[in-house]
Amino acid sequence: MGKRTKKRRVGRPSTGVRPSIAIRVHQELYDELCGTAARAQRSISEEAERRLQVVPIWERQFGSTKELYEQNLKNMAADDRAFLLGKGYQPFATSRGKCWAEPGVDLLSGPLSIDVEWAAALQKAMPKILEVIVSEMRVQAKEKGLSDESE
Repeated sequence: MGKRTKKRRVGRPSTGVRPSIAIRVHQELYDELCGTAARAQRSISEEAERRLQVVPIWERQFGSTKELYEQNLKNMAADDRAFLLGKGYQPFATSRGKCWAEPGVDLLSGPLSIDVEWAAALQKAMPKILEVIVSEMRVQAKEKGLSDESE
C-alpha cells in the first residue's frame, strides 16, 4: 500500500478569523445592496464590505461631501463671474445694473427678459447648483470606480 495522505476538507479554505459587524439598514438600502451584490455575483456581506472599503478612498480623493460643498460654495462666492461665463452666460448692462443673459441668447437682437431680479434669483439658487455639481462629481467618481456603485 502507498502513503496515506490527509483527506481534504470540504468547503472553502479558512482565511483566518474575521470580525463581524451587525447593522440595521432601511429597506431601500437593503434592496439596493441585494441588487448590486447579485449583479456582481457577491454575497450581501461581501458587497457591504466592498462599499465600506470605498468610503476612505472617496474621502482621500474628494474629502467629505460637506467639505466639498463648502469649498465649492467659497469658490462660487469668490468668482461668480467665472462660473457664469464658464456655463455660457453672457454679461450685459441695463439701466438697472449689470445682468446676465442665458446661454444662446443673442444680445444684439430683441429685448431681453433677464434683469437684476433674475441675477438675484440665481444667487439664491447657488446652493442648489452646488448640489448638482456634487452630484455630477459623484457620477464621475462612480465611472472611475471610486463610488459604492462600482463593480
